[in-house]
Amino acid sequence: MKGNIKKLAVFVMIATIALFIMVTMVSADDNRGKNHFQGEYAFNAEGACLFAAGGFLDDFQPKLGPAGVWQLGPNLWEGTYTFNKDGTGVMSALHRFVNLQGPNFPPPPPTPSIGLASISWGFTYTVDKGVITFTYMPGTFVATYILGPPAGSVIYAKITEPWTGRISPDGKNILVSFGVPSIMIPTMDQANTTPFPPNQYVELGCNIVWQGFRIDE
Repeated sequence: MKGNIKKLAVFVMIATIALFIMVTMVSADDNRGKNHFQGEYAFNAEGACLFAAGGFLDDFQPKLGPAGVWQLGPNLWEGTYTFNKDGTGVMSALHRFVNLQGPNFPPPPPTPSIGLASISWGFTYTVDKGVITFTYMPGTFVATYILGPPAGSVIYAKITEPWTGRISPDGKNILVSFGVPSIMIPTMDQANTTPFPPNQYVELGCNIVWQGFRIDE
């Protein structure tokens, strides 16, 4: 009889441990892919940007496009995406660009140019089943022009809409896509609270794909 009681006690203990393990596993599965992660990812990217004096219409054509008040060009990016475990991060890059101005983009006459800028901004992010959703952190966008006609100038801007990316299952690679409907809008202050007056107002639309790999292991 005592032997049967001991066997029963052992069985109950094993069943309890198994149940605890199952609950823990279910809890982990429920949260899998939804947590923040930590790491630094080097990336290269190609893209193209369109400056629109006066901003964009609802169909993303420049408001003053017929007047030739626009500027466009391809660009190259080289830098890092840094992710912190608290759900914040930083994009920091060297930005090499080619600019082709419309016939009336100030100051005329139109003059093609190339240049180099250092650009960084902060973001918050969430991850759900490998999909990363980024949201711009106001007051963090700084672009410092190093070479080219705007050399020495500093631009602050805000990013209007979230952008997305993906992280590989092993956490070693990321792809980040940025573009329409997200728009960059330069502001007079770094806090992004003071817009430019109408005669200086401009919006910037860029389509970019950053491809990166983890470098801090």
